[in-house]
Amino acid sequence: MTWPIVSHDLATGAFAVGASCPFVRLGVGAVSTQS
Repeated sequence: MTWPIVSHDLATGAFAVGASCPFVRLGVGAVSTQS
């Protein structure tokens, strides 16, 4: 089972989806990958 995390880049308007989010910083962003 996959629980995706969706993020949105306000500068580019791009969306991203990941299975986990190991790197997050409030007010900056997140790094997520899904394989």
